[in-house]
Amino acid sequence: MALDEQTKQDNFKLSLLFFNRKYEKDIKVVFIGDAGVGKSSIITSLVNDQFVENPQKVVPELTLSGEFCTTHIIDTCESDEQQGGRTQMHLELKRSDAIALVYTYDNFDDSLLGIRNKWLPLLQQLNLQKPLLVVANKVDTVSQEEYEHSKQQVLDTLNFIASQYSGTLRWIQCSAKTMVNIHELMESVQSLLVFPEEPLYNRATNQLTMECYVALQRIFRLCDLDNDGLLNDNEINYFQQRCLNQPMSAEEIETLRSFIGGQLESGVSDSGFTIDGFILMNLLFLAKSTQQTWIALRAFNYDDSLQLADEYIHPSLHVGTDETVSLSADGIEYLQSLFKRFDSNNDGLLSDSDLEKLFATAPSIPFAADYKNSVALGKDKEIGLQSFVCLFQMLTNVSYRTTLECFAYLGYNSILHASTSHLVTISKKSSFKKPVYNIYVLGASASGKSTLLHSLINHSIDTNSIAPTTVGHKTVCSPVDQRYIILHEIVDGKGLVQEPSVINRGDAICLMFDESVNQSFEYAVELYKIISKNYPNIPVYFVRGHHQMGDSPAAAPSNEVKTFFSNTYKNEPIEFHINKTSEDYKNIFRNIAQAIQSSLSKQSAAGTQKKNTSSSTNNKSNAIEKQSGSTSILILTLVSAAVAAVGFFIMKKLKEDNSSLSNALLMYG
Repeated sequence: MALDEQTKQDNFKLSLLFFNRKYEKDIKVVFIGDAGVGKSSIITSLVNDQFVENPQKVVPELTLSGEFCTTHIIDTCESDEQQGGRTQMHLELKRSDAIALVYTYDNFDDSLLGIRNKWLPLLQQLNLQKPLLVVANKVDTVSQEEYEHSKQQVLDTLNFIASQYSGTLRWIQCSAKTMVNIHELMESVQSLLVFPEEPLYNRATNQLTMECYVALQRIFRLCDLDNDGLLNDNEINYFQQRCLNQPMSAEEIETLRSFIGGQLESGVSDSGFTIDGFILMNLLFLAKSTQQTWIALRAFNYDDSLQLADEYIHPSLHVGTDETVSLSADGIEYLQSLFKRFDSNNDGLLSDSDLEKLFATAPSIPFAADYKNSVALGKDKEIGLQSFVCLFQMLTNVSYRTTLECFAYLGYNSILHASTSHLVTISKKSSFKKPVYNIYVLGASASGKSTLLHSLINHSIDTNSIAPTTVGHKTVCSPVDQRYIILHEIVDGKGLVQEPSVINRGDAICLMFDESVNQSFEYAVELYKIISKNYPNIPVYFVRGHHQMGDSPAAAPSNEVKTFFSNTYKNEPIEFHINKTSEDYKNIFRNIAQAIQSSLSKQSAAGTQKKNTSSSTNNKSNAIEKQSGSTSILILTLVSAAVAAVGFFIMKKLKEDNSSLSNALLMYG
């Protein structure tokens, strides 16, 4: 069924509406063609919305402001007698975004031949590859028989242009006099720029570009909500709703399925559309118009170069030097929804194949290669929900931008939020309410640091065979009560304490020692002295590691150790027995977390008290100033009263002596 003009305009506006942002640059369209083909008439009819008899030979530049873009229309003339003529035309062509090349039906042979012999060579001479709209004007002057007779000539000419000109090519016929296709002409030009063909489709080979294919493949996976490799009716409507905010009826989906199936047998199944069918669907759309595919791409946040838009991948987020970033409640909820969607057998664990599918729409899995060594694991070394969240907490702790980028690639979409920035939360480093605590674990080689880390994530470990960490550092994460604890095993403890920017990112330091390891206690004490001197606000906890055989009591600390903790540290070390239960280990970290919270709370209270003291001082100062001001006002009032009394006395005297009144007024006036 043919659409009326208003419906076509409404559909065009609707398609632009679903662009995520306004087309940002103005559009400049230059009209060229032989004299008398009607360039000026087309422009004046467009602007006035009616035909204008005897328009100017060259219409001055006109600007059409629209809701989504601004179009500058440039008329041209070959004659050097008109506004610079050919030289100006060449300049405007080079500056243009698109070109409208006009010929006419009332001088069909000559004007069509002029395209081949004059205008196309000119465009090649200027080395232009801009979108080209070939316009057949004065369609009202040709009969149906003449129109049919001219079809082949037009087709041959268009094929010739396509073989010689590398820019996008379109053709439209119109009539400036009867207003046929006048508005559609301008919409066609805008479409060439707003919905460009080259990034998506090679018309000569009837194939998608690789970038377009990859983008559509990702969109298919995002819409495949049940991960079965097919788009069922609900998933097709998810795609429709997201792109056009309008679902398809069951009859419409069935018609589309039958059509695609008729074109490609493997494109559909009884359960829905395959990836091949989805790609073919878009290929068929592109053969007619790029508009539908661009709408889909924009709805899924692709930019003009078919990359995810930078403002979507990297939303603006200001983080101060005294602030830290972690997952927000919304972020954790989003991860929970992803986990549930990709847990293929609903066993509460993500297998390697589940994770591969989950991250199929991202460039890669964003975690370190040995990420399974950083969290608690389930059967067959699979990832549970808490560990899945922990991996993202660790990632966010190191690089929140990478986390937000990953969420974008995973297809996060919300009608309530324009970006992914609300999926993380910013906390003051000094806040005891922040959800993540970073703890550095330092100590001499073989003092038990790795064992302590593995205990947090319940990894069983053979302490007789474990090799000491010699380079870099290990990181593990686990939830402890209402918080996430991230332990960082640092090999070079002395190097760390020389890096203020690094060490200040931590919330506490654990100093490991094992008296059975030569010099490990002395090493821990040396680090403690450096830290307590240079970083007095960072809590330090000693962890005394040792083996404990069966139920026998742990070996008593040496006198040197007892003396240090009694006289210098003034607290007992945390006892760490490697053969304790996992709950005992949890208690160790629970106590450390509570101690960190208490320390941060005291620092916060001290800061508040200092602020209140400062405020109190200011208030006293203000009170003194106010009192001083009041005293000044009182003094002024008393002075005024005295002056008034003197004035009253003088006036009384003056009344007694009328002759002196004028002189008195002059004196006090």
